[in-house]
Amino acid sequence: MKNYLQTCVAVVALGCGLMVTGCGPSAGTVRVSGTVLANGEPVPGLTVQFSPSEDKRPSVGFTDESGQFVLRYNKDIVGVLPGKQQVTFSWYPEKPGQKPTTGQALVLARHDQEKGTPLELQIDGPESNLVIAIDEDEKLGKSAR
Repeated sequence: MKNYLQTCVAVVALGCGLMVTGCGPSAGTVRVSGTVLANGEPVPGLTVQFSPSEDKRPSVGFTDESGQFVLRYNKDIVGVLPGKQQVTFSWYPEKPGQKPTTGQALVLARHDQEKGTPLELQIDGPESNLVIAIDEDEKLGKSAR
């Protein structure tokens, strides 16, 4: 009986310890968030997709009014699989006949998910301030601040 109680206490303690440390599903992902800029201005309303080059599941995020995004591997897991990524963008109008903004059009012209050339980035660890900057006069800039 004493061993049974000790085992129960150990199992409960282990369970509580896992809850406190925040142990949960990660699928080996690292957290990636950042901002999309076109000609130095934030680009809202884009879908951002990071696709690993080895035919693995992509991670997706959406730019908000500040051009900021957070990538999700799936509905439960935030992040992206580390490694070489092909980055593409897409845009879906909210209203019929709506046209993309100048910033959205510039990003899509370069790296549209369906017909553009993917941007290639290497993600080795967490990135909390990744800046994807696309300028009309230059090819492309990427920086981590």
